[in-house]
Amino acid sequence: MADDRLKSISTFEFAKHAREEARNVLEGYLYRLQGLLADDAENTAIHDFAKKDEKARLKKSLGETFDWLQDNAESADEATLKQKRQALL
Repeated sequence: MADDRLKSISTFEFAKHAREEARNVLEGYLYRLQGLLADDAENTAIHDFAKKDEKARLKKSLGETFDWLQDNAESADEATLKQKRQALL
């Protein structure tokens, strides 16, 4: 009985850690993109190579994802967080 309980706790903690990791990766990626899209960005690759409409779409997606994360960060599961990041690639 104690082994089952320990396995349940371990499974819960593993899932919690994986979800938190996915959230941190998404959030970090959003801030990185925001920095790359800034007018004063040191890394100018996006500004040099992306078309104006591509940058506009990326900025829009970035804003929408930030808004979504603000509303859903605590309740979203790991898979959803990973899908949100993948959608920005």
